[in-house]
Amino acid sequence: MFLLEHGNAGLNLGHYSNPAYDDLMRRAAAVRDIARRADLLYEAEAVVVAELPWIPAMHTRSKAMVAPRRAGSDGRRWQKC
Repeated sequence: MFLLEHGNAGLNLGHYSNPAYDDLMRRAAAVRDIARRADLLYEAEAVVVAELPWIPAMHTRSKAMVAPRRAGSDGRRWQKC
């Protein structure tokens, strides 16, 4: 999601800019609590989805294997269910 932050000239090819989005992303980067960070990122994503600054032509999924011994990980890190 950092690709859409204002000032990311090398990767923000569409020159998307929204101060509310940038603020949410900065706040999320500063928060250590993973649940609170997930909430802020969810809000930031909602800002982008509401504005839809591009036409989504393709969506990819990636999967990651997480060791069972890793505390607090249930495989749904950012999923809000």
